[in-house]
Amino acid sequence: MEKLHENFYVDRSPVFELFVLLLQLTKFKKKEKETYHKPETEQLNEWMEEQQTTLSPELLEEINVFFHPDSFFGLSLTQLIFQENKHGDMEECLTFLKKEDPIKIVSCFFNTGHNYLDNKEIIAEPQKIHEFIKSSTLPMNEKSKLFYLYFDPEDTKKRFIELIQSCYETLYKPNIKQLETIHIEGIQEIKTLNIQQLNQVIRFGENTPVEKLPKTVIVIPSYYHQKETVFSYDADSDIVISIVGMEVIKDLLDEENTEEKIIEFARALSDGKRINILQELSKAPHYGYELAQRLNLSSPTISHHMTILFRLGLVTTSKYENKIYYEVNKEKLKQSFAEMIDLLT
Repeated sequence: MEKLHENFYVDRSPVFELFVLLLQLTKFKKKEKETYHKPETEQLNEWMEEQQTTLSPELLEEINVFFHPDSFFGLSLTQLIFQENKHGDMEECLTFLKKEDPIKIVSCFFNTGHNYLDNKEIIAEPQKIHEFIKSSTLPMNEKSKLFYLYFDPEDTKKRFIELIQSCYETLYKPNIKQLETIHIEGIQEIKTLNIQQLNQVIRFGENTPVEKLPKTVIVIPSYYHQKETVFSYDADSDIVISIVGMEVIKDLLDEENTEEKIIEFARALSDGKRINILQELSKAPHYGYELAQRLNLSSPTISHHMTILFRLGLVTTSKYENKIYYEVNKEKLKQSFAEMIDLLT
């Protein structure tokens, strides 16, 4: 891990890259070729499509259990793996997981999306866990899945480790050298970002003062995430881990692609749910669970739409006590409308 500026650090992680790949496999849908996509993006899309057709139905089903975009339970292990310093080597990570307490692994699944298990003591009390899951904003099928995973932690741990081992051998290892090169290049690009750009990467406002930032912010480049990011915050350690798609980094370094950004901006505002999110956040900042309840949406749905709004800089975050709050970046919103008008007139 290398220090960048103030609270910011950069690192690489094949473990988290594999997790992101599995998440993307569950989300991937065959799309028509779009002219503004870069050749490498189309190449990745073709590879993803190939994997979906060649992997066994059983393996794909297991990937969906642990990395479904409505819950992404597997990604909830990010903080645990990082804080044990097992994120840099897959074999070390697997050895660590095999020795870890199954209950501790499963307890991470309760800190997923915008739900957070504040009272960790109730993990041993099924009735209280039942109430917690019922009150969560997970979709009903993911609630049922979490109940099942919770009540058989030994089997859950075994299934998860076998899935990671199998996918590492099948999907990651054949491309390991290429991915290592991409990650090293990504780190070099991240090191050229100034502190305002780094704030954009982790979804904080460009001019957020240091004292309002988490104590430690780790930025990790990802090939498979492309134009998306995964944002993980642990209140106890005050650590943010931001797994950032390489295209997000490249966009920050290349401010000339105005037309593509305007196309993305128009698409973002074509969705009624994103309009509702912006309207709600214009009234007052909200944290994720609160926003999901106000709009009667699941936390994963909020997370999906936030990814798009964050990418365009239309929403930023701020830390208050032990929660991350979202707010509208009104200046960026005005700027985007002005750029659209300039392009069209």
